[in-house]
This record gives sequence, structure tokens and C-alpha cells, in this order.
Amino acid sequence: MKNIFNLYYKIANTNLDRIFCIIICLICFFNASYLSSVFFIETENDFKTGYYIGAVNIKNGNGYTNNDGELITHWPPGYSIYIAPIVSSSIESSMKRIRIVNGLLAMLWAFLLIKIFKKIIPKIPTFIPLGFSVLWAPMLAIGNPILSELLFATILTLSIYILLLLFSKTKISSQILLSAVYGGLLGYAILIKTLGIPIFIFAIIILAFVWKKVSYWHKLTFLFVIIISCGFVISPWLFTFYNYTGQIGFTTASLYSFTDGIKPFTYIEAGEFLYNQRESWSSLSEILLSYFDTLIKYPLSTLYLIIIKSVKCWFGTDSGRFETIMIFTNIPFLILFLIAIYKIVRTLIRWGQKSLRISPIILIVVGYILGIWLPATVLSLPIFRYMTPIFPFVVLVIFYTLFNPDTNKESQLRIKY
Repeated sequence: MKNIFNLYYKIANTNLDRIFCIIICLICFFNASYLSSVFFIETENDFKTGYYIGAVNIKNGNGYTNNDGELITHWPPGYSIYIAPIVSSSIESSMKRIRIVNGLLAMLWAFLLIKIFKKIIPKIPTFIPLGFSVLWAPMLAIGNPILSELLFATILTLSIYILLLLFSKTKISSQILLSAVYGGLLGYAILIKTLGIPIFIFAIIILAFVWKKVSYWHKLTFLFVIIISCGFVISPWLFTFYNYTGQIGFTTASLYSFTDGIKPFTYIEAGEFLYNQRESWSSLSEILLSYFDTLIKYPLSTLYLIIIKSVKCWFGTDSGRFETIMIFTNIPFLILFLIAIYKIVRTLIRWGQKSLRISPIILIVVGYILGIWLPATVLSLPIFRYMTPIFPFVVLVIFYTLFNPDTNKESQLRIKY
């Protein structure tokens, strides 16, 4: 067994490792371009009724509107902006182009993951966590061109890579520039999916604590630049959305998403109580107040509801198909991730902030994961599709904490980054 592990570690950063990584990148291209879920033109879906029409009108100079000239408010405009340069009046030819571009995007996503894995877990053969991240069976549908998950995943991964560059720079000008790029990427992620909002919040909070190599004022400056850059990207849509709807937000779909997310769980007392209050909801704050009210009246039932939904996030599907199979493929990752989180938290508590040398990227990545997992649990339908953009980060945390020769003991988790 020891010889097997020695061979495992020796493969890292060898030509064999690089060849396998190249092969995985090519598989990502062909999967996203040719093998991902088939698009049926005659089927009504988010792409046909929203993303595509919005992209065509953006390209024609009519803004993010539908065929009646009305602003599309059900989805933020991020994905339509991405496909706008390549769409045409023919949805069939547009789909072919989008598939090819998505194939290239999938390769870029895999390449960025390679760079991150090599930096954070250099002693582990990169192709192993990369393979789990992008070729694990439930992940193969991420290349589907009618969905925005691949673009969202790539933007989030690019933002982590920018953070790696940011932490490695010493010039203030370079740090400010990279901070602006990082904030802009998080802003664009919000315009693709509103799940980017909690990711942004978690990232800012964690950065405020883990950014140790700069002075207090420099840290405040960089955080300010990140926030301003993010605001610069999202403000045009915020103002447009407010002028059209009279509401502050990014989408009118939030209430529908929460209703859809709670409806399958009305067999639970807390779920039924929440579902019966749906007519009184008009804002996110009212939904959260309903949750708090439910927690007071049915504490055990509410806790049970949250636990069930949080686990369902790891294997649930839109159609309900394949969920039994995904229990066996995905729940082991949930168990390993929870063990990894326990190990990180225990190390934080035991060694304290001054002596801790856990990679700040790992802590921020954990923030990204929680930023999607918690809102998906509480505020939307608990399906694994929402988790796919951050699944490679789950793999990264697991390998860094549990299968890394540098961190396989708690005392060694205090490595210098």
C-alpha cells in the first residue's frame, strides 16, 4: 500500500500527469460541444423563452427585451450578454455556435482548475482531482447550452485564479488592478445567477479576516475597490430593473423559486406551514421572516426541513430522475466535505488565527461553497444543478485537507501559503 501511495505522489507534475490533464480538457470540449444534453427546438424552456430572445434583441440594439419590447425580468441578463455576439435569427444555427463556444469555455474552465490545483495541492497528481471535478457523471450535463451553469462555473473559477495572482503580488498598483478585476468578475457572476450575491458577501467577509500580508489600510483599500468594481458592473441592471418594476433586486423569479423549493416538502409540518403563507410574500425579507416565525412555532420540524433540503441539494434533479443513482455517486463527497470542514474548523479553534497557515484560498473556496449551498437549501429548489459550479471546489477542499501529504495531519494543516 505504501508503494502505491509513493507512486501516486511521484506522478504529480510529470509528463504523464500533463498528458492526462490535456486529455481531460479535450473531453470537456467534446462533451460541451457534442455530447451534453440534446436541445429540442420545439420544447419550451428558459433558453427559448428568455436567454435566446434577450440575446437576439441585445445584438439588434433593442436591449434585454422580449419580442413584445418588454424588459425581461425573470432572469438577469448575464447569460444573454455572453451569447449575444454569436446568436442569429435562426435558433438552430445559434445553438450550433453556442455549443462550439461552450466547448471552448469548458476547456478554459478545466485549464483554470488545473492552474488552481497545481498551486494549492502541488504534490497530488492534478489529473485526479480534475477528473473528479469535471468528468464525474453528474457533472457532464454542465455543458448543456440551454443552461447558464458552465458560464457561472467558469467565472467563479476565474475569480479564484485572480485571487491567487492577487495574493502573490507585492506592488500596490497590481493589487488594486487585480482587486478591481476580482470585483468585476463577482459582479458579472451575480448577473448570471443571483446565487452570486451570497458568494460575494462570503468572499468579502472572509477576505477581511484572511488577508494577512498587507497593512490594515491597504486591506480596506482593496476591499473597497472590490466592492466598487462589483457595484460598477451590477448597477446598470439594478437601476434598469428598479425603473421597470419599482423593486430593488435582480429578478422577479425569487418568490417563484422559493415556492417551488418548498412545495415538495409540504409533508413536513414546517414545510406545510411555510407553503400556506406563500400568498403573503412580496419580498425576500418577508420570506426570511416567515422562516423565523416557522422556526419559533415548529423548531424541530424546521430543523428537520433544513437538514432534508441541505442533503437533497447533493442529489436532487429537476425531473426527479436518477436521484437514486446520484445518492450513491454524490453523498460520499458530501460526507468527505463535512469531514474536511470539521478538520479545518478544529484546526482554526486549536491553533488560533495568529499561528494558522491554512491557505486563504481554501477558506474563500469554502465561502463560495456555502454561498451556494445555504441559499439553495433555504431559498430555492434543492437540486444538484445549482451545486455543479462549485463542485470542483468541494473536490479541492477534500483533497487539500484529507488526501494531501502536506496536510494529512492536523498540525501539518498549518502550512505556509
